Amino acid sequence: MISFYATTSVKLLETNDELIAKKKFELVPFDELKYIADKNTTLTDVIGEIIGISPMEKVEVRGKKLNKRLIEPQDNMREKIRITFWDKFAEAINDDICFDNSVRPIIIITSTTVKTYMRKLSLSSTNSSKLYVNLDIPKVIELRKGYREEIEFSLDEKEKKIESLQLSHSILDPNEVSKMKRTLLKILTFIKTEKEQGSVCI
Repeated sequence: MISFYATTSVKLLETNDELIAKKKFELVPFDELKYIADKNTTLTDVIGEIIGISPMEKVEVRGKKLNKRLIEPQDNMREKIRITFWDKFAEAINDDICFDNSVRPIIIITSTTVKTYMRKLSLSSTNSSKLYVNLDIPKVIELRKGYREEIEFSLDEKEKKIESLQLSHSILDPNEVSKMKRTLLKILTFIKTEKEQGSVCI
């Protein structure tokens, strides 16, 4: 919030608006995400070319049905990571955007959280996230140029297509993990009790 007082003065800044960046991002390379993983207080911006997309599904989170979709982008070093898109973001990245273009889309998504599960990194959109597709800024243009130069020297048609991802349960919602832990605890408690009573058969 900005407060103005009786002593506040305002001065017109005479400058070229074109010199002021319209969009400002703090993009983190994929190979540096491991340093900020599992810190919910750290919101991360990333950029990448979409190479994989899953079908959308409905999942229940805290008693509420939400849309979920997995997206797999790659960066300029061909590093890949999966991003879980929730609700409005899952709807925003659709088949029309991904498959009706002559080139694969480049996305920037802001304010994501970085998680580690089964020694694999993944990102997840948050309520604060914003999504940009094929934004006309130098970073996107530079990334596109690098991919185009690589593809020109590649005979593999897969380099030009987007793969259909299977929804993987290796990227689980925290609520699902908690349920699994509680279920496992109940099983272990049951086995322990039955062993003490001498009636368990394993």
